[in-house]
Amino acid sequence: MLQFQNQRLLSIFIYLSLFVFIFSLGFVLVTDPDFGWHLRYGEEVVVNKRILTIDTFSHALAGVNIIDTEWLTEALYFLIYSKLSFFGLALFSALFTSLAFFIHAIYSSGNLPVRFIYASWAVAGSASVLANGARPQTVSLVFFSFIYLLLLKFIKTQKSLFLYFIPLLFLVWTNAHPGYILGLFLVLIFLLVEVAYLIFPFIKKKNQLNKKYFIKQSILILKLFILLSLSYFSTTLRPYSQNLKIFSLDLVKALALPVNIASGTSSASSVRSTISEWLPPIYIDLPGTLFILAIIVSMALLVNRRFVKTDVRNLILLSAFSYFSTLSRRNAPYFLIIFIPIASLYTRDLVQNIKFKKILMNLFLCGVFIVFVASVMLISKRGRYILTSGSSNTAYCNALNYPCKAIDYLKMNKPRGNMFNHYNWGGYLIWSLRDYPTFIDGRIPGGKIFEEFETVINLKKGWQEVLSRYNISWMIVPRNEIFEFIVKNEDNWKELYADEKAIIMQKI
Repeated sequence: MLQFQNQRLLSIFIYLSLFVFIFSLGFVLVTDPDFGWHLRYGEEVVVNKRILTIDTFSHALAGVNIIDTEWLTEALYFLIYSKLSFFGLALFSALFTSLAFFIHAIYSSGNLPVRFIYASWAVAGSASVLANGARPQTVSLVFFSFIYLLLLKFIKTQKSLFLYFIPLLFLVWTNAHPGYILGLFLVLIFLLVEVAYLIFPFIKKKNQLNKKYFIKQSILILKLFILLSLSYFSTTLRPYSQNLKIFSLDLVKALALPVNIASGTSSASSVRSTISEWLPPIYIDLPGTLFILAIIVSMALLVNRRFVKTDVRNLILLSAFSYFSTLSRRNAPYFLIIFIPIASLYTRDLVQNIKFKKILMNLFLCGVFIVFVASVMLISKRGRYILTSGSSNTAYCNALNYPCKAIDYLKMNKPRGNMFNHYNWGGYLIWSLRDYPTFIDGRIPGGKIFEEFETVINLKKGWQEVLSRYNISWMIVPRNEIFEFIVKNEDNWKELYADEKAIIMQKI
């Protein structure tokens, strides 16, 4: 009995260490430059009781249909922020996001050390995404992870109970973040694979290809088809007009094609070459290296075994999500979530044949203890930083290196006319400088406005025409001696304010 209790306590400690490690990487001050407009949208939902579908925050797109597709998450974040400030946001986001990786460490096949290692691997490979803190995109990771788990459980047990919750998850997800498209794609893969099993039974023996098999497989396909239909229907249940397009074909091409192909077929392709999170993973940093190693290891594990029917589904899942993840680093966590249960399953048989298990287990436990201590220390350090940097709007502004003094100048002196601003500052300006609609912000990551912004900020041919077209009276941009010199001398602009971070210039 004593031995059982010790084993149980040991398992609890390993699980606790894993959760603390995952939590430590997600427990950060929100640094997403879009966070300001997310809060502003959340305020509209909570305070003004409305979901915006027409742009009111940018003069360049005033009156254009820009739908608040993330209204549910933004309302929740605004409520948490208004009650618990940035510390509460960091705490909630870390706890919630940790579930995306932790649930697969609990419910995957394989022994506990293997699941611990792969889940730790996955979250470390996602560190660059988690480092932005509370943002609607991380909510998609959790929904995606839960739906993936429920689909795996359904396929394994054939119990329809696991499917009942999925349309409800889609109903919430579609109002929380547009990433629900990946969830529908995931369900579609499971459906198409089962159809393939019916048409091409793969390794099924001839004596097993009987009427009973085809009836059973057809029922399975029917259930998944009904699930996909109900899930898609759930995504149409939004509290705003269904006639408004959430995704255009142009945007889909920009996000789903390799950048060299997208650049020639989509007007929104600039997002793929200029916004850092839409760029491919950086394979020489730790998250990028872990990501590419996960692809290599998963494929190596797949070929190092006798081929069975389920390998088809796993191969398609790994291939599809590795493709999307190599396109854009923001998608890497989705592949790594797919990776955890598959790699754990394929490693299970290999571990059983390893020698010196006792020695390896002792080394593993030492590693777990080190991870636990290091994670607790990191949480403590980050907690102090969040409390200090999030203690006031001024402290937060300075912590994220926004043009705080320049914003204070604008609030006091109130220049007239339309503003031109830097892209990375737009989200914060929407929240902190409410009297002035932005020229551009993170809601406009591609298309004509983004190209016009780049024309001005890089002083390309026609930059003066862009400023004239939008009746720009003043601009707030980062300090750049060459930019300042050319603007002042070639287009009759004068300096209103300047410090080490920003300059404000007004048209004469």
